[in-house]
Amino acid sequence: MSRHFGRPVAVLLCCLLASPAVSLSAAERAAVLGRIVAGPPAQVNGVALPADATLLDGDRLATGAQGWARVLLARGEQIHLAGQSDARALRQGENLTVELNQGRVTLRTSGSDLRVWSNGLEITPTTDNAVWEVARLGDDLTLVAAQRGSVEVRSTNRTIEVLPGQSFQVQTRLLDDADQTPGGAGAGAGMSANAKLALTLAILGGLTAAIAIPIILASDNQVVSPSVP
Repeated sequence: MSRHFGRPVAVLLCCLLASPAVSLSAAERAAVLGRIVAGPPAQVNGVALPADATLLDGDRLATGAQGWARVLLARGEQIHLAGQSDARALRQGENLTVELNQGRVTLRTSGSDLRVWSNGLEITPTTDNAVWEVARLGDDLTLVAAQRGSVEVRSTNRTIEVLPGQSFQVQTRLLDDADQTPGGAGAGAGMSANAKLALTLAILGGLTAAIAIPIILASDNQVVSPSVP
């Protein structure tokens, strides 16, 4: 009788001991953002990347002068970091944000849940199946280009749309408190809650997207296959 009773107890103890490992595995899976394919001397969080790795929520990628990194996401979406670039990937609810600290990022997106932050600007695709690029040219200058589809550039108090084939250099500057214009309910969406000064946009000029997005045409580090219509 006691022998038969001991078996279910042992099974129960084994299940209880195994449950923390299951929870940890689920948490790790939830933090996975995508797969990284990179060329040296690319790094993630200061550690040299192997040829193939996993990108986790909060990871910081740096490519170095001759390196590059491509992140493969679900639904065929891709993020490509050019040489001498630095960016951090963050999951915010259903959205994935790329914080561009330096360099250039080219994206292929299938919806609007993948966005880029650069110099206080939020850049988001407004059409499906878009191919677009963001380059941080300085502490107050950002280049935004759309090759396929449209993207929206938003600051706290102004929004502009970049149409297919367009490329703009967008300059940001802080306004004085006296000049700050109150925004609507969504004017500061995504911006820091403690930002006291508004940003204004100055469009410095437009270029063709073919010039603005050379990475798309590169044979080696291609983001979009030539066979994609």
